[in-house]
Amino acid sequence: MKITGIMNDILSVPQWTLFLDRDGVINKRIVDGYVLHYEELILMPFLKEALHLLKGKFYKIIVVSNQQSVGKGLCSYDEVVQIHNRLNEDLQKENIAIDHFFFCPHKAEDDCPCRKPKTGMAYEAQKMFPEIDFKRSIMVGDMITDIQFGHALGMTTVYVGEKDVPNRDQIMELADFSFENLYEFAQLFKSK
Repeated sequence: MKITGIMNDILSVPQWTLFLDRDGVINKRIVDGYVLHYEELILMPFLKEALHLLKGKFYKIIVVSNQQSVGKGLCSYDEVVQIHNRLNEDLQKENIAIDHFFFCPHKAEDDCPCRKPKTGMAYEAQKMFPEIDFKRSIMVGDMITDIQFGHALGMTTVYVGEKDVPNRDQIMELADFSFENLYEFAQLFKSK
């Protein structure tokens, strides 16, 4: 599978969907911690530029994120919703708002159907946006669970992230493509 073939499909066939993880893709991941307040949400470098390049190319841009800070009692469900709403308000000012944020509030050990790599959030998205076709979707993430989530649904998967993550070799083997960050991936669409 070549990235140019997928790009041509995206540009010629309408209604491709872009699924993004949040922490590590949209904002910097807090090592051994969680984003509990909007002020702690530090956007990845060139995120807005990336979204400008991607926004017109995809039918929908949807965030799917595991947020076990809720299940651990560190913040409430509503507080995570407020973080997403404030982020989207900021992005909307530049006409690059995310179409919807889905998140799993459960702890890893809860074994719920919505926590990635399980696919519950994708089916929630498809229920909200019935035109979503997982075979015409891309999942971009920085963790193996993101890539597993995408593969379980038949999506094209893109790994973005650090070169020194613990299981990077395993992630790289599983992911269809890899880039340093979302902006580097978005550059593929710059001249199209």
